[in-house]
Amino acid sequence: MSTVTKRDLDQRTTEVLAQATEVGEVIVTERGEPRWRVSSYRGQDGALARAERQGRYTPPASKRAPWPEAVGAPRYESERLRLQGWMDAPDTDFISSRLLRTEVVRVLRRDGRPLSDAEPLLDRVGLFDITRETHTVAESDRAACHGTRCPASCYCLVDRRIGDGRDS
Repeated sequence: MSTVTKRDLDQRTTEVLAQATEVGEVIVTERGEPRWRVSSYRGQDGALARAERQGRYTPPASKRAPWPEAVGAPRYESERLRLQGWMDAPDTDFISSRLLRTEVVRVLRRDGRPLSDAEPLLDRVGLFDITRETHTVAESDRAACHGTRCPASCYCLVDRRIGDGRDS
């Protein structure tokens, strides 16, 4: 995002519009105060496209790492194959917060496994940035579902609105 004065917009309209097309939006100031926003039209721009342009969303990788041949104990083999089939289904998109990456890396480090083992999963999931406040709540001992300490068996999710970048 860049800023121009009202006078610049008046005198260099073509350049300012080109700049808005290039960077997404330009803020126009009057007497040093932001007054207007000039943005390029991008058709039916969805929340994910806007978030990606703003640097808050990373889409899944277009070239995905292959699934490993076998991981873990044999008793999990059928579950692993079912999960892989589900995640590789055509026209299926998965979105999570960056907490997924944090947790996957944490588990791999705890188990002494290489971080590259996360690629097959993380390549298939679009990741949203979250605010420091959301991250703090997600890591805290208090969970939204119980209002107190969660039992060890609970896996709570922190729901947040993603459309406008603000926590709800």
